Amino acid sequence: AAIRKALEKLPADRFATAGEFGKALADSAFRHGTAAVAGAAAEAAGPWKRLSIATGTLAGVFGLALAWALLGPEPEEPPEQVSRFAVVVRSDQGPGPQFDISPDGSAIVFRGSDEQGVLSLWLRRLNSFEPTLIPGTDPAPGTPEISPDGAEVAFITGGELKVAPLEGGVVRALAGEATCCIRWGPDGYIYFSPNDRSITRVPAQGGETEVVIEGEELNGDFQVLPGGDVAVFGVWGDLTRIEAMRLSTGERRVLAPGVKPFYTRDGLLVFASLDGELMAAPFDPEALELTGSPIPVVEGVVVSGLEYPFYSLSETGTLVYWSGQPATNLREFIWVDRSGAAAPVDPGWSFDRGDTNAGWSLSPDGTRLALRALTESGYDIWVKELDRGPYSRLTFDEAVESKPRWTADGRQITFLSTRADGNDVWVKRADGAGEAELVYDFERDVAQGFWSSDGEWMILRVAGPMGGLGGRDILAVRPGVDDDPVELIVGEADEAAPALSRDGKWLAYNSSETGRYEVFVRPFPNVNDGKWQVSTNGGMGPLWSHSGDELFYVDRDDQMVAARVELGEAVRVSEREILFEMPDTYEGRGPNAYITGLYDIAPDDQRFLMAREYREGQAEAENQFVVVQNWFEELRARLGGN
Repeated sequence: AAIRKALEKLPADRFATAGEFGKALADSAFRHGTAAVAGAAAEAAGPWKRLSIATGTLAGVFGLALAWALLGPEPEEPPEQVSRFAVVVRSDQGPGPQFDISPDGSAIVFRGSDEQGVLSLWLRRLNSFEPTLIPGTDPAPGTPEISPDGAEVAFITGGELKVAPLEGGVVRALAGEATCCIRWGPDGYIYFSPNDRSITRVPAQGGETEVVIEGEELNGDFQVLPGGDVAVFGVWGDLTRIEAMRLSTGERRVLAPGVKPFYTRDGLLVFASLDGELMAAPFDPEALELTGSPIPVVEGVVVSGLEYPFYSLSETGTLVYWSGQPATNLREFIWVDRSGAAAPVDPGWSFDRGDTNAGWSLSPDGTRLALRALTESGYDIWVKELDRGPYSRLTFDEAVESKPRWTADGRQITFLSTRADGNDVWVKRADGAGEAELVYDFERDVAQGFWSSDGEWMILRVAGPMGGLGGRDILAVRPGVDDDPVELIVGEADEAAPALSRDGKWLAYNSSETGRYEVFVRPFPNVNDGKWQVSTNGGMGPLWSHSGDELFYVDRDDQMVAARVELGEAVRVSEREILFEMPDTYEGRGPNAYITGLYDIAPDDQRFLMAREYREGQAEAENQFVVVQNWFEELRARLGGN
């Protein structure tokens, strides 16, 4: 009877499930249609007949089982296993946003340096132990974003938007002004920010750029959804938030507080909170609204002090993120002796250094410190009495100001400011009296400026294209004497971190002319009278001792080196002594070592003034680069299968 029901022609007459069929087979009282007649005949025919019927029934069961296996409905696929693991990356790839996962979840592109210290993009396939260099992506690329087909990567270097094949090939430049937040669109365009505010798009194969959003607030991570008419993006402002926009009408709606949205193929919107949680909620593109409350789905994602989360998500559901110690822009100053022993300058006191180009310097007598700090009033120059003295604000303009340097007599402080058109050199009395004055207005943005010890020359280091690495030069000018600056070190190589000896006769700097950054010395101001290489294991951020017979710099292994030099008709290095290795928490190591002003030297040349991350009251946590495969399975379960 059970077999007859299971073999009915109409699905409605058969068992609904295999479980029901199994119960019917075990139930001697089960009856179905004419099966009752067959049962009665079996009882009347005696044991041999009943055995024959039972044998036929058993054969029918096996036949039914075979038919069920061959012709029955396909079994449901079991959910794929969610797996988590940490990925080992290059030692110089610390927590940061410079990585992306391919759409199919099989590879990661990240920024790292080679043996020469040159920053490029690297490709790490998850089935391989070693990363491979992506040719043509140097120097110092940022915000990589892999193409939808997984064959190319878009990135920004030197202020330009470029695209490079992952396996090597011709690199094409798409836009001459770009700063961040690249997203490939399904419409054949690449969306990016040229100035941290507007959103612009350009055809992925090249062509004219087109402005999509003119923003007064910071906009980024503009993702165009399938169909091409709806986009989601992040807005940084008084309220950091996720917005949705209909491109055809310009209609915009606020969705939720958060940053860096990703729309999944299952109709979910994933984004990050500012405290390191990934949130998710169902999103209706037609209505431009979330159809459910966002819930937390991942904790412990590192978020930078500039409110940017370090994670990426593939279309197939592979999640990658940095987990561990949250990033912080709080710093404390420390004295570090020549053995590397460190002690806080003023225990319990810290400052917010904002972006990496902060800069600070000691007064000539070593009793005061000029620094750039970020407060609610913006970026300003402050003066700190050492070690435990008062801390007072020097500048009060709304402009962004940085890179303070003391004059040789200790009476004034020069600094960079955006008060005029561009970044120029200004000066103000160190006691705060009077107004700041413009020292020199140069047509290119100045990234470093300071007086020679005799007050005759202003040394200038100008920025590369759009402030990026590469294309930087060193100039000098005599304000009131020269109409135009003198080109000291200008060429195809990247030159930065100029430092004059205390007597003003020797100019040290770092240059990439050998293929990696090394420290060189030339006579000043007649720089073409000679050139000597000082470092041998890479070198950046040189600074002269007060005695004049030592030149300090940071090598490619982030070690502080003291080179003993003999200065005469030529420069001779008699000894290179490694003093100490700089920990990960110190400023002035890695890619930022080129910024002169991230350490200074006490008048006795026995101590260095440095800054390190300030984490008082925060628990220590190890940073890990985490990969979660098949994460969408977990995400659907958390959201109730939606």
